[in-house]
Amino acid sequence: MNYPEAYAHIYQKMEGFKIKIKVSSTEEITGYLSLNPSTRSTYDIAMRDATIDGLITMDDIKRLKPGQIFYREINPNEIFILQSVNQFEMQFYTRNINAIKQNSTVTIQRLGYDEKTGEENYQDVYTDVISFVTMELRDEKNFQPGVEDETRISLQIPKRDLDGNLYVLNNGDRFILSNLEKDMARKVKIESIDEYGVPGVIRIFGTYETRTGE
Repeated sequence: MNYPEAYAHIYQKMEGFKIKIKVSSTEEITGYLSLNPSTRSTYDIAMRDATIDGLITMDDIKRLKPGQIFYREINPNEIFILQSVNQFEMQFYTRNINAIKQNSTVTIQRLGYDEKTGEENYQDVYTDVISFVTMELRDEKNFQPGVEDETRISLQIPKRDLDGNLYVLNNGDRFILSNLEKDMARKVKIESIDEYGVPGVIRIFGTYETRTGE
């Protein structure tokens, strides 16, 4: 059972970060965030830099949903994706949240038939999707002498776009991964997709594209 707590509500508004939450492509609502950055227990330095958990207080708290994005008013260029929204905090206007900070953008492509050329090629399905990426280099012995190097890529994107439409992905799709400055880009082959494990995000796992041709 939740109990309205005026003091906690007021304190969050006084001492928390003022944030703007995008609830649609045309509407933002105001909230107040207190947060804890991830600690050294986080296995990966990219996760350590980008992962937070905390509390968000809002007057209209029922509008806060996993998969929404938000930014702190003092730094609008730093975008966070809400991975989960939980009702563990026993305050009427407050929710526990987990979030990840954007460090990349992706364009999702799918193999399709081009009527103009009469050939199959990769075509954009979703463009400039906010994302978080982390990478792991795996060294394994090959059947032949020497080692095989493979970079495994783990990507998170919001489960829905700003208008509430689900992103629909397929194994065999690929994405163009870009850094925030848009001066680096690599093609990545999607190998597996987790659409259910985390309420607010789709997790995508892949490797750098080595297939030839378009």
